[in-house]
Amino acid sequence: MVLLSLADVDKVYSCSRLLSISTHFVSYPALAQFSSSLHKFLRELGDASEDPYWQAFVRPLKRYRFDISAAPLSNVTIQEYACSLESQLRRQLANCHLVFPSLAHPSFKLLDELHHFCQEGQDQILQTVAFLAEQWEEEGERIALLIKESRLVEDTTSAISTIPQLASWFVTYPLNMREVATYRRLVVIGPPYWYPDYIFSAPRATSVDMVCYDWIRVHWEPQPAFVSPVRSGSRTYENKITHSPSNGIDEDLVSPTVDLAQVIDSARSELDKSGDDEFVEALLLVLESSQGVFIEAEGEASVLVIDLNEEARNRVRRVSYQQIEPDMYILLRTSGGGDYIVSTADRILGEPADDLRERQQTWKARLRLAVKKQGMQSVVEHLKQRGSNIASYQNVRNWMSRRSISTKDYPDFKAIMDFVELSDQADEYWQTMKTIKRAHTQAGQRIRRLLLQEVNKSELVELERSGIMEFSLPDRDAGSLTAFRILAIAPRTVEVLPNRIDDPFPLEEA
Repeated sequence: MVLLSLADVDKVYSCSRLLSISTHFVSYPALAQFSSSLHKFLRELGDASEDPYWQAFVRPLKRYRFDISAAPLSNVTIQEYACSLESQLRRQLANCHLVFPSLAHPSFKLLDELHHFCQEGQDQILQTVAFLAEQWEEEGERIALLIKESRLVEDTTSAISTIPQLASWFVTYPLNMREVATYRRLVVIGPPYWYPDYIFSAPRATSVDMVCYDWIRVHWEPQPAFVSPVRSGSRTYENKITHSPSNGIDEDLVSPTVDLAQVIDSARSELDKSGDDEFVEALLLVLESSQGVFIEAEGEASVLVIDLNEEARNRVRRVSYQQIEPDMYILLRTSGGGDYIVSTADRILGEPADDLRERQQTWKARLRLAVKKQGMQSVVEHLKQRGSNIASYQNVRNWMSRRSISTKDYPDFKAIMDFVELSDQADEYWQTMKTIKRAHTQAGQRIRRLLLQEVNKSELVELERSGIMEFSLPDRDAGSLTAFRILAIAPRTVEVLPNRIDDPFPLEEA
């Protein structure tokens, strides 16, 4: 949550008082025709639109149309994107005439239109923005370019960097516009209904220029956020903006979204099909760059985060899964493979690491086998009889998990060792578990120290701007960690396979 001081509020109020909004509609007949054809095809699908076959065809087409309408991309990006998509979808439709004969012709007609962009995709929005910049007298560093999707920031930055009058512009997206920074001018790509109300009602610039394709319908009436009335005549835009082309599209031109329930159901189905007895209670996070990740959500599970609101020495810290909130930056290992804490701890343990890990897995394997043969309820009762006061379904599942080291207290561990017929080695095994725990603690401290060094010497403006940033650690086998801004959190947990935990994956958008 961003808290504004009175001085900050005054800046925003001044922008609101002096606000001037201008609209610039861009003509691109080829894209208008493609959009109209896609819109017509969606109607023709009817009930078939729910079929996975057609969802896989339509979804990327809608995303392509949205992307090239939502950012000033270069010719090269537009064309390469279209060619890759066309090739993919033509392969997908190879047997369409056999499965859906009535839809074969209109679907291939769509791909023929897409082929046009492979050859002649044009950066009409980029050209329009560049033309506008030539008319303005103010310096570029006081201009921000606002786009709807953070995943398009990199391509947008690359595109404007080749144009001198745009190269110093700051590329941003709605989440970052809640910050205090104000500008002389804000260039907004796309229709107003794509953006939160505060972009216009509590503006961060005195001049706002909206750049939008002329085939998109726009019906919008701005509402000021401040209770105190703004001085009459200080604003220079009409009470409402209405643009209604005859072939206008608006109802299906929306930002790609993720069906969290579908992702969760897919993960559950994956577990059911695996036949694996071991699972982890997990929470799904939606991350920047259209990524998702399942994190452990049981017991004392925690994740590593970067908190940009903290002073330098406290920026990197662990928080429990229950404390995670949107806008935090979670750190995940994205190269190097495996758990970086485990690999670092094994180096600390040295040569005995293999033997120590074997002991750790021995008693866990015996406990898992007992649960499989006797059932969880029976195992819980046996452990209670042997002196474990906290034996329960949840705790036993945590103890036998490969992701945990051992029980917290010795009486519970002793009860397990008695039950799995290792009671004569209980003390020796317990000391082994304590040794492993110390190594994990030291490994965590080392990783955090190295990560802090990398974070504190990095330009975190890039992390705030794009919501994603990679950090390479100068430690053998540590690999690299990537910080992702958390955009959303699923409302409920789900049981997933252990290998899904902390492993980012692309989210399929509708």
